[in-house]
Amino acid sequence: VTYTVIQITGEKPVRTTEDIMITDSYVKSGSKVITVADASEFKVGDLICIMRPSSEEWVKAMNMKDVVTVYGDKVSWQKNMVNTKSERTITAINGNQITLDYGVYVPYERKYTESYIYRMDDSGRIHDVGVENLRVLSYFNGDPLDNNHAKMAITAFRAKNIFVRNVTAKN
Repeated sequence: VTYTVIQITGEKPVRTTEDIMITDSYVKSGSKVITVADASEFKVGDLICIMRPSSEEWVKAMNMKDVVTVYGDKVSWQKNMVNTKSERTITAINGNQITLDYGVYVPYERKYTESYIYRMDDSGRIHDVGVENLRVLSYFNGDPLDNNHAKMAITAFRAKNIFVRNVTAKN
């Protein structure tokens, strides 16, 4: 069985509010301000998740419906197959306008899909972890069926404020 040598893993963040719809018809990529239906449940400093579901309309707009490769493989996207989640921290609230710590990386266009936010509690994430000055050796015997070796040196899931430096891995 392949394995990871060092795994840094915390707990999944917990949702603490219901979905609050983004009411802007268009939020351009890079924007730090969004308008929501009701910002009263939020405060400055809250960690939020911005969710953009991949609707049937959005899949069509991306020209990813009925896609077939030159080899005949069907690689079309389906509804909810390419949902986008982004985490941001609220830095200001003005009525129902919320300012984020940094801009969104994809545009949100309501005519294709209705995006929403919710607050999260990430206190279960592992944090303030470092791995340094390490050499990882994993011996692979060359057999394509050999699964008795490390596949990854270090992984981090549900973690924040971590670092990895001066690490080498050899297979």
